[in-house]
Amino acid sequence: MLKRIQQSHIQKDLKKKMVFISGPRQAGKTWLAKHIGSAYKNTVYLNVKEPKIYFFDTGLVNGNDGAKLENHVAYSLLKHVYAKIDYQAQPYSLHYLRTREKHEVDFCLVNAGNIEKIIEVKTSDSEPSKGLWYFGNKYSLPAVQLVKNLRLESEYKGIRVVRLDTFLQDLLL
Repeated sequence: MLKRIQQSHIQKDLKKKMVFISGPRQAGKTWLAKHIGSAYKNTVYLNVKEPKIYFFDTGLVNGNDGAKLENHVAYSLLKHVYAKIDYQAQPYSLHYLRTREKHEVDFCLVNAGNIEKIIEVKTSDSEPSKGLWYFGNKYSLPAVQLVKNLRLESEYKGIRVVRLDTFLQDLLL
């Protein structure tokens, strides 16, 4: 069986942290993830097949205020990612997470293949979403819920609940 170039690096990193595999279509990501994962008892294979679609022109967004808000945050995070790449030469990317069991978070900010932060967007719900609970607790990921209409910022068992405008002000745009 052909050993992939990155296989030994990934196996070494898995001893210390969670690993995120990304790349172009038909490059062997799925095979590599399943092959390496089969050697571990506690693995979860996440394969994002259904892309979320966001618009640069927010006027094109159909739906409620929540959909429009999520689109606005997606655009802002994407600008942040591009700024990190262009101005600081950091290998950032933006994704979302979803399992077969439908656990999901809106955004996953990735730096150099490592998940830096998972993000959920809400208009007014200050209680962390089920997806943030799932990924944040199961994988010890830094998690933040952005809330547009929030009076008081808080933290619930490692999940930060912050005002949307405060979070967006801190992005590199």
